[in-house]
Amino acid sequence: MRNFNKASPDKPKHDTSKKLDLKSSGAVNIFCDCILAVDKAFSASMASVCSNSRSLRIMCEVTEILGNGFVWLAIAIYHLSYPRNGLYEQSLNFLFGLILDIVACATTKQVVQRKRPKFQVGEALMIGPDQFSFPSGHASRIVFIATFLCKEFHLKSLYRVLIYLTTLWTVLSRLWLGRHYLSDIIAGSLLGACVYFFVASTWITALQIQNIILFFKNSLFLSS
Repeated sequence: MRNFNKASPDKPKHDTSKKLDLKSSGAVNIFCDCILAVDKAFSASMASVCSNSRSLRIMCEVTEILGNGFVWLAIAIYHLSYPRNGLYEQSLNFLFGLILDIVACATTKQVVQRKRPKFQVGEALMIGPDQFSFPSGHASRIVFIATFLCKEFHLKSLYRVLIYLTTLWTVLSRLWLGRHYLSDIIAGSLLGACVYFFVASTWITALQIQNIILFFKNSLFLSS
């Protein structure tokens, strides 16, 4: 009898792992595209609110000016010039945090280079890294300032509520003006919180400040 159980030629085996990798990467891309689409759609809808309200736009633009980093740098330097007010240590660490926040935001913007939304309301002067959108410098700055004030000072509940409301207003104003996407705001807020906790963990004490000043004085005396 003939043997009908002949060994069939080996069929080429397909690498299923590559198919799974392609499917998973495709699913991730689709998910990311959906998130970005929702992000842009929500941000555009928020900007449309401000474009239809002149009074809201003016208030948001005033907030934009007051939230500028140079304004807060000037405030911190002003307090540093009056060391007898008992806030010299806090003012120095506050200034350190502001500088760190500005550098971190500018560096991230320059690396990511995400373009500003096309649905901006009005025009704003933006130079250097500030022409990019991610992350929001205003959101980062206001979160750092709010966290610093609430953590480092024993404020009454009313003042804390006012600070939280101001923070929320500043963050929303960036969306209403169409300066940022929602993801920019979220990333900026997280960055501002991280900057505060870094400043708190590397807090410069009054004794360290005195030692630094004494070191520079001695260096100048020896060099002269």
